[in-house]
Amino acid sequence: KQRLGLSHTLVFTAGSTRPGEEELLLGAFQSLKGKFKSLKLILVPRHLDRVSEIEGLIRACSLNYTLFSRLKKGYEVLLVDKMGVLTDMYSVADICFIGGTLVPVGGHNPVEAAYFRKPVLCGPFIKKNKEAFLKIIGNKGGVIVNDQAGLSAQLQYLLLHGSKRRAMGQRAYRVVSRNQGASGRIARFIMRSFS
Repeated sequence: KQRLGLSHTLVFTAGSTRPGEEELLLGAFQSLKGKFKSLKLILVPRHLDRVSEIEGLIRACSLNYTLFSRLKKGYEVLLVDKMGVLTDMYSVADICFIGGTLVPVGGHNPVEAAYFRKPVLCGPFIKKNKEAFLKIIGNKGGVIVNDQAGLSAQLQYLLLHGSKRRAMGQRAYRVVSRNQGASGRIARFIMRSFS
């Protein structure tokens, strides 16, 4: 967190985001930043060729942002413009959103976020990783939100209730660690990602 200028902050990471999701995520973030002064948003788009498009969306919201490749202090939004760092961005988060779920893409993998003991938020479009999502959600390690209002409400609840947020992250972790010897595979995957 310190390297990214995120000490003493609350961090919401949205990973593998798709077109149509960033506007909702930025809107939810804007609705909360007045109440949570230290809140930061990390956006990690699925495809890096969309970075300039997303920069336009952030500027339209009048938010102070920085690119991961040109990190500067004092930002509200960190836009990741580098491949291979999503795992790092989940690890520094307090709450994670899994992209491709608020638009009909089918959802990316929630296991990395859950491994780091983070509450998992997603939209209703989860068919590509349905089993993993349903296990995490069924065990109260995550929540489905249907729109920007639902996302804002869930974020506010988790940001206000740190103990509930941490408990949800622990439940998410327990799901991935006890399923089919997953913990060893996940640990190996994480170590490869960090090396």
